[in-house]
Amino acid sequence: CIGDYSDSPFITSDGTKLYFLAMSQPAYDENIYMVDKQNGQWGTPQMLGNEINQFNPHWQVSVADNQNLYFGGRLTNFLGDIYFSEYLNDFFINNRSDLFN
Repeated sequence: CIGDYSDSPFITSDGTKLYFLAMSQPAYDENIYMVDKQNGQWGTPQMLGNEINQFNPHWQVSVADNQNLYFGGRLTNFLGDIYFSEYLNDFFINNRSDLFN
């Protein structure tokens, strides 16, 4: 169930997908969701998999034209980083934080 809080909406350049952050109940973990637009109507939001949502908190989701996902995240209580996840065969894979190293 998606909670009352959502943030950082991002619509892909082709207008067919919306990504956003939302608090999930009952644990109140912040996760990244995606919803498809078909026939002019938005569908039901789907939480992205644990390979993406292992980071808490998240911030500022964006998606490149090749569908690769970029987002801020933090695995520990220390400083966060910018992460990249490649979109391949309808899945996000290879979370990396070494974009700028």
